[in-house]
Amino acid sequence: MHVLGRLADRLKDFAETVADSITGLGVDGDAYLGPTAPVYIHRNIIAIPFPSHELLPDLAEVLNANHGSNYLVLNMSERTYDASRFNGQIVDVQFRGMPSPPLDLLLKLCVSSSQWLLSDAQNVIVVHCYHGFSRTAVFIASFLSWIGLCKNPHVALQKVCEVLGLTSTPSPRVVLPSQWRYLHYFARLQRGEMPEHASLMLRRILINGIPVLSPPIVVHDSLVPAAAVAFRPFYEVWQAGELIYSSLPEAPTAAAPPPADAQPQPSNGQPDEHTADGQQIASEAMAALSDHREAALPGYAVEDGTVRFECSLKVTGDVLLRVRHQADDGTKCSAFRAAFHTAFVPNDTLCLKLGLSELDGAAGDVRFPADFFVDLMFEPSTDPDDDGERVAALRSLVTRGQEKAQEVKAELLRRVRARKDAEKRTAQLEELRMRAKLFKEQAEQQTTSTRPPADVDTGDERNGAMPESSAAISPEPHHVDLAHEEEREHGDKHDVEDIYDMDWTTDMLSPKGGNGTGEGGGENDDGSE
Repeated sequence: MHVLGRLADRLKDFAETVADSITGLGVDGDAYLGPTAPVYIHRNIIAIPFPSHELLPDLAEVLNANHGSNYLVLNMSERTYDASRFNGQIVDVQFRGMPSPPLDLLLKLCVSSSQWLLSDAQNVIVVHCYHGFSRTAVFIASFLSWIGLCKNPHVALQKVCEVLGLTSTPSPRVVLPSQWRYLHYFARLQRGEMPEHASLMLRRILINGIPVLSPPIVVHDSLVPAAAVAFRPFYEVWQAGELIYSSLPEAPTAAAPPPADAQPQPSNGQPDEHTADGQQIASEAMAALSDHREAALPGYAVEDGTVRFECSLKVTGDVLLRVRHQADDGTKCSAFRAAFHTAFVPNDTLCLKLGLSELDGAAGDVRFPADFFVDLMFEPSTDPDDDGERVAALRSLVTRGQEKAQEVKAELLRRVRARKDAEKRTAQLEELRMRAKLFKEQAEQQTTSTRPPADVDTGDERNGAMPESSAAISPEPHHVDLAHEEEREHGDKHDVEDIYDMDWTTDMLSPKGGNGTGEGGGENDDGSE
C-alpha cells in the first residue's frame, strides 16, 4: 500500500505538470524565448540567438555596423544558414549530440579564440547555439576562466547568466547537468589535474528506482497506471557522434530508418527529448539511427526497484549514455541521458554515481522518484598500450593549452597596466590644469585686493618692488606620487585582482572606448540544443 500511495502522489504531480504546460502556465511558455539581439558578455565576447530566417538580417546588420569584418562567429548549433550576410568569418563547430563541446575540442576552441582576439585589438568573438544559450554559455564561461577574467568556470557561468538575464543557479532548463559536469572537468584541468586513464571497460549499468513513463489513466476520478509496466528501458552508448552500442535488438524485419532530418516521434503526448539547448539536437540526430529498431523489451513495475544491464564495452574519452523507454505501442521516448569523460571516472572505485539532479531529462521530472540514481561500473581497459597513447595525447593538449593560457594572461596584464598608466597620466595632467587654473584665479584676486587707489602713491611701484602680499604668492611644488612607484613594484598582484574584480562592461582586450554593453536578454530555456 505504501508503494501504491507513493505512485498515486507522483502520478497526481505529473498530471498537474502536464495540465500546467497545456494551459501555458508551466515552464515551457514564452519565458524562454530569450534575447533576440546581440548580447555583449564582454566588450570582445558576444552571444547571439540562432540566426533564424527572421533574425538573420537584423543580427548581420548590427554586427557588420559595429565590427565590420573583425568578428568570428562560432556556430555551435549544428545547423547551417545563409552566411553571406555576415562580413565576419563563420566557423561551424561540430560535436554531434553532445550537450557540451568535448574536452579536447573545448581546449582547442579556447586556444584559437584567444589567438583571434590577440591578433587585432578590434577583433571580437560571436557565439551562438540553436535553442537558447546553454552551449553558448558553457563555452563562454570556460573561455573567460581560461584567459583569466574569472577565477573558475562556475563563477564565470554565473556572470554570463546574469548578463543574459538567466538564472544564475543550476537549472535543467538553462544549463543541463551534463554541461555543469563538463565545467567541473574544465576547472579540474585548470587546477593542473592530469588524467590517469583514457579508456575503460563499461561492465554494468544499475538504474536504482523505476520512473513512471507509461502514462496513467483515470478510473473513477482516480489516477492509476495504464498497465503494470511503468518502465521498459533500453540504453545506447554514443562516442564521437556515433552510436557504438544499443541494447535494443534488431527486429527480424527492421524498417528502413527515417531520413536524417525527420522529427522525433512523440510518446503519449510527451516529446522525445526536452526541447532545451543540446537535447533537441540529440533527439533529432539519434532518433534516426535508433527508432527503426523494433523488439519486445522486458518491462518493470515500480515495486521492482532496480534495472540492471550487464555489458562489456570499451569506451574512450567523451561518452554519451542515453536511456530510452519503449511504450506498449512501440513508440519510444527519452528517459534520461548523461555525458561524461572516462578520464574523470574515480580511480579508487571505477564507479560513476549519478543522482537525479545529475541526469539530463530526469532532473526536475516528477515521474522519477526523488532517490533515483544510476551507477556506471567500469574496469580498466584491456589495451593498456592504446590507453597510454591516448592519455599522453590528452596530457600534451592540456599542457599546450596551459602554456597558451599563460601567454594570454600575460598579454592581458600588460594591457591592464598600460590602461592604468594612461589613466594615471590623464589624472595627473588634469590635476595640474586645475592647480594652474586655481593659482591664476588666486593671483588675480590678490592683485585686485592689494592694488592701491589710483590717487595714492605707495612708492613701491616707483622702486620696482612687488607688494608684500603679492610677493608671498607662489605655486605649490609639484607632488611626487611615491605610492605609484611602490604600486609598480607590486603591480602583478594588483593587476590580477583588477582582472577578477573588473566591471564586465569595461575594456580588457581592446583599447578603451568604443561600444559598451549590448542589449540584455530575458530568461530562456537554453538547456540544450
